[in-house]
Amino acid sequence: MWCLDWEGGGSVEGKKMHPCVRAFLLSLLLLVAMAKETWDKCQMSEHDQIIGSIGGVIDKSSRVGKELKIAMEMAANDFRRSTCSKLVLHLRDSNGHSAHVATAVIDLVKRKRVQAIIGTVSPQEAALVSEFDKVTKDIPIISIPPTSSLLPPLLSQSPFLVQMSPNIAAHMQCNAAIISHFRWHKVTAIYENSNSVSTDSGLVALLSDALELTDSTVKSHAAFPPVSSLLDPRAFVEKELKKLWSKSSRVFVVLQSSLEFAMILFEKAKQMGMMERGYVWIVSDEIASLLDSVDDSFISANMQGVIGCKTNFVDTSKSYRQFKLMFRRKYRLVYPEEDDYSNPSLFALRAYDATWTLAMALKKSQGRTNSKELLNSLLSSDFRGLSGEVSFKNGELSQSPVFRIINVVGRKYREITFWSPEFGFVENLAKDAWMKVFFLKLIKECFKCFIYLEVVRHNFLFLFLIVFRIPDLQN
Repeated sequence: MWCLDWEGGGSVEGKKMHPCVRAFLLSLLLLVAMAKETWDKCQMSEHDQIIGSIGGVIDKSSRVGKELKIAMEMAANDFRRSTCSKLVLHLRDSNGHSAHVATAVIDLVKRKRVQAIIGTVSPQEAALVSEFDKVTKDIPIISIPPTSSLLPPLLSQSPFLVQMSPNIAAHMQCNAAIISHFRWHKVTAIYENSNSVSTDSGLVALLSDALELTDSTVKSHAAFPPVSSLLDPRAFVEKELKKLWSKSSRVFVVLQSSLEFAMILFEKAKQMGMMERGYVWIVSDEIASLLDSVDDSFISANMQGVIGCKTNFVDTSKSYRQFKLMFRRKYRLVYPEEDDYSNPSLFALRAYDATWTLAMALKKSQGRTNSKELLNSLLSSDFRGLSGEVSFKNGELSQSPVFRIINVVGRKYREITFWSPEFGFVENLAKDAWMKVFFLKLIKECFKCFIYLEVVRHNFLFLFLIVFRIPDLQN
């Protein structure tokens, strides 16, 4: 019988509401009142609920910087609505320059008294800041993009740097797996330096190490300065590509690049005939994860055939769908000129999770903690966020990544297969490996259910004996 029927049937006028409907409406009103009371409570105690303040250092002119801004602001607002605890967020624009990064960090720590920083701060930049200003040396810094610069000398200089990404060696292994699979024996590595104070040549070494057990080698490499530091980026890129063309290079691996640099690179490569049949281009996660924000016409005109390794994340969950909806709405308001390309990338998800992680650590300590305790609380995080499992090991995400192998065809890209360090390509996996993982999880869950049912059974028997006062069988 449906609860939405009215008692007595016929005309509604003069009829009493069905008790079921009345109970439903009262429950609904109660929930609304409780939600309003919680929100009013947060509003009234606004000044008493501040748990701490954090800073954000981003390049507001870049796509990644724009996404980080929106995601961090969303996380701070969502955390407040969820916990009635306010996290103060201060953002600074680095303009893509290392000097501005250093200035921004020092300003945030000294003037705004932030307790931690999130953004696109490289290990070299963090080490540089600590050399210039000792006060900032012990401030936890969460860096969102992956980097190859986590080397022992730098780690000793900036031990408070936390990488919101897994070890970048896995990215190089994925590139090496593609190269080996297609038996490309000689490749040329290309990368854009992440900052203007040092080079990222460690990326080439990581790729060479990954190719060591194959028949392939890194024939040559080309390092480009940050695109924001070039007066005429297009002319510079064209000149460097001509050098590579003269060496008869045919297989290129873009190890590290901003979206802005990559678009110039592929536009010039197309003009020079280096995107035709016989040429191969492989892009890193930094580009593959941002292809959804690139104009379809640019992709179809300049990036045909490009292969990429894109970090996999769950994009079908309810929490992600809600986040995506709100992110798109906010992104369009702030950047209306990019209305058609407002989907969040992996970097937005990680920025959201990083902000939430810091907020939880600050709330746990009620804002009364020193930098070392905050860092330890941050590194002990263990929860499932929008980007995946958030837990740390050796100052970086401990979760082993899984990559979607993509191939640009037409105006978009298609997903070919998956690759992970543990299992390799999906089509090369022994099915029993995946089945083994599945059954182990299944057995684990069944065991939990068995224990639960046993507890319920014993409790039921105990209650049954008490209620019916069944005499002890031994008497």
